[in-house]
Amino acid sequence: MSIYRNHNFMILLSGQLVSRFGNYLYAIALPWYVFELTNSKTDLALTGIAQTVPLMAGLFVGVLVDRWNKKHTMIISDLLRGAIAITLFFLALKGMSSRSNLAAMFMLVALMQLVGTVFTPAQSALLPKLVDPKDLTKAIGVNQSSGSVAGLVGLFGGGTLLAVLGAPLLFLFNGISFFVSSLSLLLIRSTEERISKHAKTSLWQDWREGFIAIFELNGMLRVCLLALIANFSLAAFDIVMVAWVKGPMKGNGFVLGTLNGAFMIGSLVGGLLLSRIVKRVQMRHVLLYGCILLGFVDGSIALFASVYWNLPLMFIGGLTIGIINGTIGTSAVRLIPEGMRGRIFSVLGALSTLSQPLGIAVFGTIMLHVALSAVFVLIAAFVIIGGLLFIKPVALNEADGRSA
Repeated sequence: MSIYRNHNFMILLSGQLVSRFGNYLYAIALPWYVFELTNSKTDLALTGIAQTVPLMAGLFVGVLVDRWNKKHTMIISDLLRGAIAITLFFLALKGMSSRSNLAAMFMLVALMQLVGTVFTPAQSALLPKLVDPKDLTKAIGVNQSSGSVAGLVGLFGGGTLLAVLGAPLLFLFNGISFFVSSLSLLLIRSTEERISKHAKTSLWQDWREGFIAIFELNGMLRVCLLALIANFSLAAFDIVMVAWVKGPMKGNGFVLGTLNGAFMIGSLVGGLLLSRIVKRVQMRHVLLYGCILLGFVDGSIALFASVYWNLPLMFIGGLTIGIINGTIGTSAVRLIPEGMRGRIFSVLGALSTLSQPLGIAVFGTIMLHVALSAVFVLIAAFVIIGGLLFIKPVALNEADGRSA
């Protein structure tokens, strides 16, 4: 059966399309709102830290996700995040007249991220239960492309909406999108085994088992190391891009939205091409050459502060990241045992963001003392280093036995 005729998958896809649209409106509105009110690169960096530090909880929450009902976990996460986003909307209406208000905003941002740490591993564990194994790679690619569509509309249109409506209303739209997502999840029918409340193993034993499996499953350790290095370097990219547009490019919210839109179009295309690429190209080569290409793209942005130059580069960057992320997701789903997906996806997600606060702190500090063009070059160097981890052969596709 085609995944487009799969009732459960299409419900999940449509609900997440709305939720992701709200997330991208929020993503473009939050840093712009803080920087516009405070005109402080330090506060801009703190915004990024508030968004990334709570994600470290993913190192531990996955063991709970494996025990909980995946669909119910996603619904509760959406409801809580929706309430937090609406609270953020009301706080923003008051303005940032004091440091205490700004601190409260950072706390809400961090809390929203913390609640969201259970959503992604739950979704990653639920998706294989909704589609046939032969359709899994295509489903991952389509799901990723759906996110890119939401990003395209949210970030490209978000720049215009930001200029017309202001950031607070975009925070409100984000909250509403979470509620829409939770309602759509109620319509999904899935069969999940219940975990006994009197499980023989402790949470600590389950967590330890999942963490050790990352080192034992062939290829997973290198994937995690790539995630650490790449996220260390790319974590600050969005923040640096905001400063790049407002500074050397002398642009506005529309320009930023346009550049981000080009990135999302590239990511959309990359997701749609994913299933064809992994059938023809070894996954190791996808990660190796993809990171090298992405590094050159990031470094090339610094050559000219021109929207006509940066626009195609952002498209190529999005295309490359779309393919790389999809390749990692496909190999992970196939390699990880079903009963451990919540734990390992959670740990993998946390490890991929573990270096983000450090990356934002390091590159944010560097951004205060050197030219932004130099920061782009440094980001590019780290991305390429991450790709070089896959020079040595490693099997990433246990499902069909191909060496990748």
